[in-house]
Amino acid sequence: AADGNGQPALGARIRLNAAMEFTNSIFTEFPDEALRMQGSSIDRYLNDDFKLRNNLWYGFGVGNDPTAFIRSDDRQAEIIAKIVAEGNTIAPVELAGISRTTGGGLDPRPNAGSPALMDAATPDDDWFTETNYRGAFSNYENWAAGWTALDQLGYFGELVQRSRVLINDESLVGNTDYVWTRDNEYILDGFVFLEEGSTLTIEPGTVVRFTEAPSNGVDNASALIITRGAQIFAEGTADLPIIFTAEDDDLNDPNDFSLQDDRGSWGGLIVLGRATVGVNNDNGETGIEGIPGTEARALYGGGANPIDDDNSGVLKYISIRYGGAELAPGDEINGLTLGGVGSGTTVEFVEIFGNTDDGLEIFGGSVDVRNIVAAFCGDESFDTDQGWSGRGQFIFGIQLNNDPQGNQQYGTENDGSENPSLEPVTVNKIYNATFIGPGPNAADGNGQPALGARIRLN
Repeated sequence: AADGNGQPALGARIRLNAAMEFTNSIFTEFPDEALRMQGSSIDRYLNDDFKLRNNLWYGFGVGNDPTAFIRSDDRQAEIIAKIVAEGNTIAPVELAGISRTTGGGLDPRPNAGSPALMDAATPDDDWFTETNYRGAFSNYENWAAGWTALDQLGYFGELVQRSRVLINDESLVGNTDYVWTRDNEYILDGFVFLEEGSTLTIEPGTVVRFTEAPSNGVDNASALIITRGAQIFAEGTADLPIIFTAEDDDLNDPNDFSLQDDRGSWGGLIVLGRATVGVNNDNGETGIEGIPGTEARALYGGGANPIDDDNSGVLKYISIRYGGAELAPGDEINGLTLGGVGSGTTVEFVEIFGNTDDGLEIFGGSVDVRNIVAAFCGDESFDTDQGWSGRGQFIFGIQLNNDPQGNQQYGTENDGSENPSLEPVTVNKIYNATFIGPGPNAADGNGQPALGARIRLN
């Protein structure tokens, strides 16, 4: 390419006694040289008045040898030697997408494995934000999205590739703090338990995926289970939600998964606590639905000494998609299951989309929930059992019309304690709920009418 006057375009020209210090920057796709240094600026550079540190250079029309893409009036060899000594890299940049037209082909973030994601220099001036990447963008955040003409006119796309980290049950142990970052995608394989004493912090914008057929040959599905005494801190934002979805769900293609074919591609998210539960025994605890009864880590409830303000962490701005795998005929996992979760736990701005079973099911406990969306789930949008004593506000549920996989497509089903004593006797309070059924003439997959609300069992 050439500019409008037929002159080749340069990456950077430093001249007229200028001392322009570039650090952690990327220069690529210029037809002529990447750097032209002239006049007294050469002496200033070689006398260390300024540096060119830890930059990334590649993809020039004159070639990628520094003798071709670095030009100067004189002392070229000295300039090249100093640039090499200052931590500069000559290698393919591996940006996610370069396009100069509309159509979503521009994504200036570096893909996983790009040299831009390593060897960044530490700033020598505290005005600058320290980064672990070179160039204007990290692997996960495009700070120019949303407000620029580039985005609003359709130049930007979501094309970046992230590193994938495989997580199985052996990956997480007790009494350990874990952090999952948005520059990776996490692939959970089988039932993965976060054990007692551990915390899991998930950064905003992180994508957590689940395999459909676990490799261990034992588990029927993949799911994340936060056990009693463990805590999850999954606090996204409206702009950077945390997404839990199937391994093969292409988040850039709204049509790759369908509600008819892809619900039930994985299990769900399960959080267990030590608050009071009205279970059908005298122990004050039991195993959670959807996990084999022989699994001791799947117990919930506080036993003889419940902790009603138990804190299992924070779930905020998370989206749970295409879960509800069938473990046995008629036995699926809910999108989000809360078992014996205490009032110290925060559950707000949670979406369950396209789950085969219930959207949100709460088994006892005292957790409060706000801003819940349950869309196109096969069973109830919002289900409570075992004497839940919490509160809910701003609950939205919507069902599919004539859902072939539907079963009890109720807006909400609310059961009391299963204990023979009927304890605990609770009164649930829900304010500002909207439940939209499958249509006034629709039936669920079993041919049964769908109800707005069912309240029963004390």
